[in-house]
Amino acid sequence: MEALSIEPWLESLWERHGSDLLLVGDSQPRVRVSGRLSLVDGAPVLTGDQIHDLAWPLLNAAQQATFAEQLDVDFA
Repeated sequence: MEALSIEPWLESLWERHGSDLLLVGDSQPRVRVSGRLSLVDGAPVLTGDQIHDLAWPLLNAAQQATFAEQLDVDFA
């Protein structure tokens, strides 16, 4: 199984001039562009564990604590 990378989805967000990348368990990644959500073309449906593995290294200690407690965190 190929390792997942968040980078292509961030590139898609950037290219489309989007404001948010949303990762939700049992769903494909989505981008918000001009207030509207759309799927990232070609991206797989992600499990909660995959989202954790992708996001955890990007979070600081406070964000990791929030994510661990609430299973949700907003960050830039």
